[in-house]
Order: sequence, then structure tokens, then C-alpha cells
Amino acid sequence: MKIINIIHFPIAYHMLENVKPVVKWKTGNGRWCGLWRGNWSQRLGDAILNTGKKIDYEVWRPDLRADKVYSHVFENGLIYKLFPSYSAKRFDLLKIREQLLSPALIKGLKEVTDGGDVIIHLNSSPLISINYKIVKTFFYVPIVVTFHGNQRIWGSKIPIYSYLKQQYIRAKWGTINNNIDYITYQNRGQKRMLENVGINKPRGLETMGCDFDYWTPPDNVPSDDKLKFLMACRFVPLKQIDKIIRIFLDLNDKYDFILTIAGTGEREYTAYLEKLASPLTKRNKVRFTGYLLGNELLKEYRKHDYFIMASTSEGCPVSVMEALACKLKVFTTRVGCTTDLLEKYNAGVIVSPYNYDEWKLNLIRILDGEHVKVLDREIARQWFDWPNIAVKFLDIYRKVAELYAITLRY
Repeated sequence: MKIINIIHFPIAYHMLENVKPVVKWKTGNGRWCGLWRGNWSQRLGDAILNTGKKIDYEVWRPDLRADKVYSHVFENGLIYKLFPSYSAKRFDLLKIREQLLSPALIKGLKEVTDGGDVIIHLNSSPLISINYKIVKTFFYVPIVVTFHGNQRIWGSKIPIYSYLKQQYIRAKWGTINNNIDYITYQNRGQKRMLENVGINKPRGLETMGCDFDYWTPPDNVPSDDKLKFLMACRFVPLKQIDKIIRIFLDLNDKYDFILTIAGTGEREYTAYLEKLASPLTKRNKVRFTGYLLGNELLKEYRKHDYFIMASTSEGCPVSVMEALACKLKVFTTRVGCTTDLLEKYNAGVIVSPYNYDEWKLNLIRILDGEHVKVLDREIARQWFDWPNIAVKFLDIYRKVAELYAITLRY
């Protein structure tokens, strides 16, 4: 049995220009393409292969730089492939949108599905152009869909457009509904979305995860009156890093603190954040570390008191899971499955994604010494440790394989 986990979006090379790729190839037109480890598809594949079960796992991804199919085999046997792709403008309801197309990836799927037992695992909405093409084409193959993000389908301020969009989405779902065998969602918002669309396929709450044997708290926490806050994320507007910086600017004169911001983004946006924070940077209250991985990021978790996640949209934020594994107190907006867990156990600080006065009030309380509960690490492990996630997805793969009279042998 082969699992092919497909990422529907290309690598954002312009955001990773200062981060060395794990594998790099020179293309025929004199450019280069490559890959970085760390995306959800690869992490899930690693976790499944780490169970020791005899199963083939591949991650396929469209790539705007690739001029042919590029393939790499990692030490654990996971195969990662990049496929030539291009962007084209297409009508989507009443709007013209950029859509990603990859005939090479579709051709590759036809070759492997004709020659053996394959399960296709798609990520995010099946209505995304490349996912939609796959679901319509490979109706004879077991297909699993995993949702990420909030997957909003409403939101237009124009009532007639909202109505048309709702009907359009329902109709488009209807054309592929019978081709999908199992859907996993990661939070209550995604579940509500599926219910609103009327999807009655087998589905379940299954999150992504992190390695609790790697992300561990320090043996000794040094005492320090100065509270230390950490953010680790991509530098994009939905993460609302600038809103956090502005609040700390307002608190600058009254409180002593350190805000560490780890991550990377487009040059212009990164420069905007750095300029905004410059009054705090000059007083050594804000530091930008750049993009961190592995031990460098682990060191940052271990020397901070609080982790801040201020996004407007998340499905299953890995940074919060890592912070919980490292036993940090968490300040988070009410998005993603980690918030569901924190609310259940009355831990952390949870705020509305857009109520900035609420953010400031709660940060003042924290700086004034108000107690914040740390989520029990063993509870977080039960939910988010990769070995537990892998077992759940192996069971899903087994169930959908049986629908096609395929015996999934480990």
C-alpha cells in the first residue's frame, strides 16, 4: 500500500531565501528548486513511518520553479516529489482568481493509481483547484481529505453574493461528494463549516501533532522578575504580530519585559515590523531572531515564560503545541484546536482575534502578576504527540482501503 499525501500549494521561495533548503536541484533554465522539511504532510509521513509499519509514504507537491519531476528519498524512506506547475486565471463564481495547475502531477497520479493500491491524502478544501481536479479524476481511488485553517465559506458583506456563494459551494461539493471517503477536521469551526455545507461523509476530529520527546521543558527555570514573551510564526498579516508590538509599545514605559519574535517573511513586511518595533528594540525589549529550527527554537521556548499566538485563523498551530510541550503559559486568540483544549481545561489566556483592548487588558494583568494556569503536559501529549496521531491516521487509511476491498497489511 502506498499513501500519497499531496500539498496543494507551491513552495514560497521568496519567503525562504535566507533559509537553507534540505535538498536543492539546479533546473534546466539556470534557476534552482528545492525543499524544506517541516510541513504537515511530511511530518505526518515521518510519524507513520516511525511506527515501523510496512507502508510506503510519499509527499507530492506542485512547484512553480520545477521544469521536471524532482524526487528525494529521506533516510526513513519517505519520498518527496516536486512537480512542474503553473498559475492561470480562472472564473470562480463571479470573480477571476489565480489557480494552480499541474498536469505533470495529475499524470503521475494516473501512472501510480493504474499500477497498484494507492490512497490519496489531500489537504485543505477539496474545492481548491488542484484538489478538485484530483477528486473528480480519481473517483476509483480511496481519498482522504484533511482540513487546515478555519475554512470560511461565508463572510461577504453583499447579501446576494453571500447567498450565491453558499449555493455555488454546495453545488460544487455535490459534484465530488461521493468521491471522498473520509474527512478529518481539526477544530470546532471546521466541523461547523462541514455541517453548514451539508457534508455527510465519514469524518472525525484528528489534529496534526508535534514530538513531545523532543520539545521538552528545561530542567531548571531561572528566576527573573522580567517576564519574557515569545512569538514564533510566519511574518504575514494574519498572524497580527504588528498588533502585539503596538500593545507592547503602549506598555513600554510602565513595564519591564522582553518580547522575542522568531520567524521570517517577505522583505517589505519584515522591514515594516522591525521599524514598528524599533523603539522597543533600542531598549532591548524586543528582539528578532530570524527563522529558527530545531535546537535553536527549542532554546527559545525553554527560556521564555509565555508564548503568544495572535492569529486570526488557524487549524492546528504547531507553535502552540510545541509551547505546551515545553510547559509555557499560553496567550492565544480563540482560533484552532489548541484553543479548544485550553478552554476545556481552563488554562492559558484566550482572547478574541480582533478585540485589541481585551488583548491589552489581559497582558497588563499578566505583567501585574496575575496567575495563569499551565496546561498539564500529559493532557497535551495525549492530544498532540505524533505517535498517537500516526495510529489514528493508520486506522483511517485501513478503513478507507477496506471500502475498495484492499487489505492494508502492516
